[in-house]
Amino acid sequence: PNQDYLHPKRPTALLVSMYGGITTAIVDNNAFDLLRELHGDDAIPVTFVFNDSNTVPVSYFGDNVSLEEVFRAFQERGIKLADPPMWWLGDYHLTPTIEEFEKFFDIPPLEDIPQENQDTLSEDLATYGFTRKPIIVNVLAEAGMMTVDQPRRVRVAAEMGMKRIPTVMNFVEMDSVITRCGPGTPLGFGANAISGETTPEPGATVKYADKAMPRELFGDGDATDGGDPPDPPPPDGGEPPASPS
Repeated sequence: PNQDYLHPKRPTALLVSMYGGITTAIVDNNAFDLLRELHGDDAIPVTFVFNDSNTVPVSYFGDNVSLEEVFRAFQERGIKLADPPMWWLGDYHLTPTIEEFEKFFDIPPLEDIPQENQDTLSEDLATYGFTRKPIIVNVLAEAGMMTVDQPRRVRVAAEMGMKRIPTVMNFVEMDSVITRCGPGTPLGFGANAISGETTPEPGATVKYADKAMPRELFGDGDATDGGDPPDPPPPDGGEPPASPS
């Protein structure tokens, strides 16, 4: 099934994504035509999204991008994909094959999934497909690994004949909250900052030492496989001053 673009929960403004690192702006032409019809005028509301110089659209990787390609770019060069506009309405980054999921994660065989769960997942997929939620692959910066959030759903989708799975790549860093909220300069990627004052000039590449990718770096089919990422460091400064009596 397909999700209507003009879902009641989707804003009726045109999204313009700005990428300073590759000096590119991207607009969804299909959305532009729909919104122009909706508003009855060429003058439609616009929202600009400004991305860090290490953030790129999925088209940066060309056609048929793979999970491994995105993972290696993040681990070795600090490059990550921009967030899809609204993943809870079915927006996604890429569509890996079932074989690719099986290569990097432990996707359980159908017989290991309780029949009740099989029935629930089959009914949901037959009714909605992945239009209400794609599969989410978490890329853990500090742990240097990937995990998948719903391995059973991947298996049931495969048994229903689905060849490719709409997937969102979620990049988890120690400074994720600070980066999104904006106070000060974030800690950055590992020990090297790549945001705020230390953001490279547009077009620059932040390089990291090559790392091998043994099978154990990838999660075993659960969002907590391989251990949770380390806790963020405590905030600077000592105890807050006592309140005056």
